[in-house]
Amino acid sequence: MLEMLFMGGGGGSPVEPVPASGPYALFAGGSENATTVYDSTERRVYSNDTNLVGGKLLGGRYNLAGAGNSTLAIFSGGIASGTSTQLASTNRYLHADHTVTLGTALAATRYVHSGGGVSAHALFAGATTSTNLTTDRYTYASNVVASGGTLTAGRVESVQFGNGTYTWLTGGYASGAVQTGLTSTDRINIANAAVVANNNMAQGRRGPGAINISTYGIVSSGYSDGSYFLTSEKYTYSAGTYAAGTAIGSTARTRILGTGNTTVGIMAGGSTGTNYLDNTDKYTYAASTYAASVALNGTRGRGASASSTPGNF
Repeated sequence: MLEMLFMGGGGGSPVEPVPASGPYALFAGGSENATTVYDSTERRVYSNDTNLVGGKLLGGRYNLAGAGNSTLAIFSGGIASGTSTQLASTNRYLHADHTVTLGTALAATRYVHSGGGVSAHALFAGATTSTNLTTDRYTYASNVVASGGTLTAGRVESVQFGNGTYTWLTGGYASGAVQTGLTSTDRINIANAAVVANNNMAQGRRGPGAINISTYGIVSSGYSDGSYFLTSEKYTYSAGTYAAGTAIGSTARTRILGTGNTTVGIMAGGSTGTNYLDNTDKYTYAASTYAASVALNGTRGRGASASSTPGNF
């Protein structure tokens, strides 16, 4: 049964002046607790770890997904505030002026799905049931939505990481086995929608976080069969294999919002099942290390993330 959550604050974009900044991670929507859903966005400035307000979404939503390039971010799907309505609609967030406008709707409703992509396209995949193998490819320049390929297996609460050509989709859970995290991984060619199964993670992970640069991706934390994990796995694109990565720096959790640039990745918010979190962990690619970082301005679970300077292309 879907939860009924209610929004704190009105809609619109933006409703107050949005301060300028350098490149940033962007966190959007989600929920503060079991009763409040956000239409707000929050920016984490990479250079100084400052948290700044962003433009508001066109309504509160949670269990949404995000992706973007250096011009804009697309936030898709989820559940509307105060209802059990599953959404297909999208919001376009422009980095230049922090305005949010309505984008092109996905082909069907999605929530607890994942977002990823390349410089020209976002890919939204997974859905409320693991029988849904479809994906939606959103072209940023034209606002056209088309099929992005068919997954080898459906999944809920998956994540994506990638480079300038492919996105890899991994983790999540299958319908009927909601406690058990999946290890399987699909590689999706964004240009031609070709999908192939790749090597598996060592640990099944429901709702992990993912960050990436042009040469590898990191999948961290998550949940499976009653346990939350601090561990990470590093996927090297050229080898096509996972290896053990650095453990996350603060709290093991699920439904983490992961994003970053070419220098650092940020894992933010999430949930420990009963508590929503404001934790952030910063991964420095040059040192391959995590460290606990400045907390978000408030707890944020089941939201979405993007970056004004994506690290993978």
